[in-house]
Amino acid sequence: MYMVGGVAQLAEQGIHKPRVAGSSPAAARKLFGCSTVWKFAFVAVFVAAGCATQQPPKKPPPIPETPKPVLNLPILPEAQKLCFDAAKDEVMWRDRYNYLHSQHLDELVALGEKAVGTIAAVWYQTYQKGGPEGLRWRLLEALLRIASPKAIPFLNYVLREGENREKIIAARCALEWGDERNVGALVEQMDNADVAVLCACAAALRRITGCYFGLERRLDEASQRRAATKWKLWYQAQIRSARP
Repeated sequence: MYMVGGVAQLAEQGIHKPRVAGSSPAAARKLFGCSTVWKFAFVAVFVAAGCATQQPPKKPPPIPETPKPVLNLPILPEAQKLCFDAAKDEVMWRDRYNYLHSQHLDELVALGEKAVGTIAAVWYQTYQKGGPEGLRWRLLEALLRIASPKAIPFLNYVLREGENREKIIAARCALEWGDERNVGALVEQMDNADVAVLCACAAALRRITGCYFGLERRLDEASQRRAATKWKLWYQAQIRSARP
């Protein structure tokens, strides 16, 4: 487009301004020869036409970003340090309720709801960088024990994006907390190929909704898939009935 504008400007100058000495066609022919002038004219027209038809390259469509699960919650430096220290604990045990314990994990849980924002931020940062899964599932075990409703949006993110082991812990959180805001993310896991994830999410759905479609680990795969389909159909019916 710059070349086209330049050619047009030169043409305009030739029409509206007097020619300087030696700028007439006759002088040009005398200086360069007739054939050379025609060659220059042809090249100028060809370049101008090419620039006029050339279009700027199309930009690739923007890549949709996954919504960050990190909430507007405070990040505590002491909680952040405990998150990474808990991953280094070699001595761990479970109590009679199957809750995980270790020295630094217990200290993290003792901070209570104040640590939820830090746990979510560290988990997400580690997830984005492909960090060790061992750190991530221990953080979810701490979240299970804290049991804060502020973690519900983060829990839904883990159910959708986490590894299967993390989804099972998230499903247990949903089971124990009984918050209906987890229902949609739990139903989405009815397409998961892992039977343990299926059964954990179905148990949480049963606890939250009071419905039961017979999804049990002891069943064969075909029966489990039929039960999973019933959960999806049930949820679709709930959405339709909620519309005005």
